[in-house]
Amino acid sequence: MSFWRICFTATCLVLIGLVTRLEAGVLSLNGTSHVELANPSGVFPIGNDSFTIEAWINPTSIPAGGGSGGQITFWGNQSGNQSNGFRMAGNAGVVHYFWGNDHAVSGLGDMLDDSTGPNGDGWHHVAISYDGDSSQSTWYKDGEVIGAANQTRNPGVNVADANYRIGSRLNGEFFHGYIDELRVWSSARSDSELLSNFDSQINPSSSDLVAYYQFEGADDFSDSTENANDGTPRGVGATVDTGIDSPAQPQLDADEDGIPDFWEDENNVDDPDGDPDNDGLSNAAEYAAKTNPNAEDSDEDGLGDAAEINDHNTDPTSADTDGDGLEDGEEVNGTNGFTSDPNLIDTDNDFVNDFAEAEGGSDPNDPSDPVKKGGVLELDGQVANFVTFNNDSGLIPIGASSFTIEAWINPTSIPDGGGSGGQITFWGNQSGQKANGFRMAGNQGLRHYFWGNDHDANTSEDMLSDTTGLNGDGWHHLALSYDGDTNSSTWFHNGIPVGTKVRSTDPNVDDANYLIGKRTTGEPFHGFIDELRIWNVSRTDEEIVENFELELSGEENLVSYWNFNTGLTDITGNGHDGIAVGSASINSMLNAPVSSSGSLEITEVAYDLSGDEVTIAWTSRSGRTYALDYSEDLMDWIEIDDGIAADGDSTEFTDVLPPGTMMRFWRVREMDP
Repeated sequence: MSFWRICFTATCLVLIGLVTRLEAGVLSLNGTSHVELANPSGVFPIGNDSFTIEAWINPTSIPAGGGSGGQITFWGNQSGNQSNGFRMAGNAGVVHYFWGNDHAVSGLGDMLDDSTGPNGDGWHHVAISYDGDSSQSTWYKDGEVIGAANQTRNPGVNVADANYRIGSRLNGEFFHGYIDELRVWSSARSDSELLSNFDSQINPSSSDLVAYYQFEGADDFSDSTENANDGTPRGVGATVDTGIDSPAQPQLDADEDGIPDFWEDENNVDDPDGDPDNDGLSNAAEYAAKTNPNAEDSDEDGLGDAAEINDHNTDPTSADTDGDGLEDGEEVNGTNGFTSDPNLIDTDNDFVNDFAEAEGGSDPNDPSDPVKKGGVLELDGQVANFVTFNNDSGLIPIGASSFTIEAWINPTSIPDGGGSGGQITFWGNQSGQKANGFRMAGNQGLRHYFWGNDHDANTSEDMLSDTTGLNGDGWHHLALSYDGDTNSSTWFHNGIPVGTKVRSTDPNVDDANYLIGKRTTGEPFHGFIDELRIWNVSRTDEEIVENFELELSGEENLVSYWNFNTGLTDITGNGHDGIAVGSASINSMLNAPVSSSGSLEITEVAYDLSGDEVTIAWTSRSGRTYALDYSEDLMDWIEIDDGIAADGDSTEFTDVLPPGTMMRFWRVREMDP
């Protein structure tokens, strides 16, 4: 049950959009690393949307496995007409693809030669424009249309909203060299629009510009637009080189004060030494930091911009610099009596992030003071130590039945005899099409097999590192959904699809040898496993995302479920209880980063002054029904509605207040199914 109190006052804050600085820098990629991109605003073009992608590139080589061309950008799935791929094609060509349905141009001269390009310095500008209405695309290089203009693409384009990255696709084609002034537009730019500013920096607030990467400064992988599609480097070879710049010319600066005219106009400032918000930072400093010169605390996290930059080394444009769930001001000023480091997800390095410790009442600075965690299965990587279970219920999928397997894992190493990847679950026999194997494939890879007939995928993250994963704590969620009707499967990593494949042969999995942590003769797992689930259906993308971060309780089609909080018990009640063999054990001091599905919290109360209406929002679960009550004194409660259907993971209800109401409390209850 969750409560919220509101007293009726109102304030208004207008935050002017932030803009980028103007310094030297380019993205440097070594041919084995890339940059992952966020899409929090959902503005990247998907489906059959029109788009334009452009960038300055200075390639060094075509790396091994580069598919004859370094990848500049990619998003979508590696399946027919579901991806948006923008890359080189050898040293003298370019290709855009939707995974098939290509538009390629060759014979462009050696772009690896540092004496080529419009300035003879190895830099080349490349761009592709696509009109979804006409299905036509046009390639550009160094300010000119190349190849056949307005090539008509085949129908059926449906780019997926997934896997956004710079410098590679999911499984390879890495870029080796430099990239700068990378822009993604949500429209098909005309010849005149594209050629008018390809050789100059532009206003990040330009119409239809949904992402803009300028790489202006060390470790700056940020999106210069307001859409916050910021990048995260993956691999040691993805860096920003501030000693290099592309030929793109700077923005106009009529008064030559170091601040471009567009930024001064947008923020109504003209003196680089001025400080209109009195936060101790000059306008020039705010421009360099991407902060708002008219707001003392640009990200409204409780720390002023100057304090973030000068005292705490935090990001003044991000309320939660380290992404641990606590805002920077909460970490510095204290939460539930505890302070923590706003630059560290887990200040005391006890494998519990600061938010969980603060909410649980433990000290995030003391590794000996953990919150109550629950339990995980701990395996030491020796083939003699594993868990068995039975299928006396007959509910675990065999033959060619549909299924989904999912688990949170925190692997420690790939042990000798691990077959390049620790086994998470296995059942069946080690014979062609007779097994169901779910495992890692090296420190970054995934493999599901029927003993042959494999489906491999790549997470592009070192899962052995305790700084990777969804929360930067070494925990990764893996899932494999298999549809027996179509004989196709999809791999998921941390809720994101990372590859779909139609299997070559129908399986016929045997009802035998049910194991966790190894197959019958090897490939032991070393590390921790939690929230292990087996379903007798092929779960959809939406279903995986809906609850992979939640504990479950009796969901339909869930046939086996081990959360290891109560030992090796299958908490579905179907009797698939585990039996520990050797030193396989439960570590009750650890838990995967999942929340209780029973957690119910009012997250927002919004008061509309014009209509005496209050909108209450709370956490919810799809398919559930909720009741909302109110009280004037926290003693007597009156029901408002007991039939509010959940709207995904957040639900809201608007309560109309009677005239003269000065104070009101609300509570939310989840009704029995």
